[in-house]
Amino acid sequence: MVALRYSHVYNATDEGRAMIAVRERANARYNKDALFREPISVADVLGSPMVSYPLRLLEVVMPVDGMSAFLVVDEGLAWKSRITPISVLGYGEAHDPSPLFDRDDILNTVIPISAGKALSEASIGLNDIDLFMLYDAYTIMVVLEIEGIGLAEKGLGWRFAEEHDFSPSSTYPINVNGGSLNTGQPAYMSGGVILTEALTQLSGMAGERQVKGVSKALVNAIGGILNHSTTLILGV
Repeated sequence: MVALRYSHVYNATDEGRAMIAVRERANARYNKDALFREPISVADVLGSPMVSYPLRLLEVVMPVDGMSAFLVVDEGLAWKSRITPISVLGYGEAHDPSPLFDRDDILNTVIPISAGKALSEASIGLNDIDLFMLYDAYTIMVVLEIEGIGLAEKGLGWRFAEEHDFSPSSTYPINVNGGSLNTGQPAYMSGGVILTEALTQLSGMAGERQVKGVSKALVNAIGGILNHSTTLILGV
């Protein structure tokens, strides 16, 4: 419903939304843990089976059995172990308790609120962020997050995907591990997938997909029926 409404209101094309899947798949080729690594085109996305109109198979995450783990230790122990400490510079969350059918506009999300809180607490601007890890259970989610955190104006997130590369060497590295669209969604939740990649990048342990000089990462997750949002700003 949200994807269909978005296309209607903003005259967005299926090709623009499909580009999200294409960009993320291009990043997945550098991730040996990704389930899907073969390059795809916009034509491949649009030619994949329809799951729930207008979303097609290659725009939808695949649930998998999986897990990730990371240690939280004292900063002194981290330095002693030759591990660069990673700090939570800012945090924000926002919730809209109203059901979808009661909202005036189903395209309005609480992402700007959580992102604004996190950036304010970190005392930095969006231009200070080196890496963006965005929850991507569906391509339309990434479009809304790109707009919600402020990378594009409302209604132009799909254009942003068409015009900007998401690769580790790009101006806006986004989901450089291929995102959940290509690594899978453990237990129907992708928060751990994007958080783990942010920690891996900030630790300088990402190998071929390492973002050079990364020191600050923004991690954003949305849940429910797009009525919950959490934003983390992590830094070294």
